[in-house]
Amino acid sequence: MVLASLGLVILFASSTLTAGEVDVLAISSDFLSLPRTVISVVEVPQPPNQGGKLEIAPTLGRIMTDELVGALQREIPAGKIKAIDPKSVQPEGLVVESHFSKLVPGSRAKRFWVGFGAGKAVLEVSGEVRDAESGRTVARFTHARLSWCCGFGSNATEIRDNLIRAAEDIAAVIAGHFSSAQKYEQLPEEGPAKAVQAAPPSGTSTIAIKSSAEHAEVEVDGKFLGTTPLEISLSAGGHKLLVRKVGFRPWSRDVELLAGSRQEVWADLQADR
Repeated sequence: MVLASLGLVILFASSTLTAGEVDVLAISSDFLSLPRTVISVVEVPQPPNQGGKLEIAPTLGRIMTDELVGALQREIPAGKIKAIDPKSVQPEGLVVESHFSKLVPGSRAKRFWVGFGAGKAVLEVSGEVRDAESGRTVARFTHARLSWCCGFGSNATEIRDNLIRAAEDIAAVIAGHFSSAQKYEQLPEEGPAKAVQAAPPSGTSTIAIKSSAEHAEVEVDGKFLGTTPLEISLSAGGHKLLVRKVGFRPWSRDVELLAGSRQEVWADLQADR
């Protein structure tokens, strides 16, 4: 009976790590004072195909969009929170654009029988917040949620639970309701954003970007895609990489990617003395 009781205690243990703050965050000097009467949430794109291993994958973008809109509305009851199409030419207020930078379905069997970090399900979201009027980027974030121990849920259930909690954490930061544990850096001052014209795709390739200073921001062709270490798929052809972190000199390179190839890049960031 004692062993059975202990077994039940283990099996019913919470499967999700607790987190009240976003993992990596950089904000502008005026971020907390910006008006939040209108927030436009760009529809989150679908993650890469998981090869049938994650049934929920085809709807994750829509679910993330809806959860982020709902969480922001709860954080800012008097605000106008709306989802917009990525091609919308007239966004209003603050514009939130995010994507899935990492998605690992994990193994339900390993979580159930092994625990202790085995079979963990991981969902990571990266994105930025812009001021629609000026085009300035006023915040950048990367946030991961994971389930790793003793979970009863399917891989799809664990990923969805992580998504909901990630949306709540990110919404609180966008609303300016920082927890006491939230750490952040200040974004470098920038002028109005310039439109970047993407080259027509001619196949895709994979690039893995690492840096000497972890959690450095990665921009490709002027668009923020996440923090190092980062592995992403890009269209074949030429791209401009920019890796930067507060306290270090920016690192940039022009790269030429071949269709179907995989390339690794190491950004050696030097301290800004």
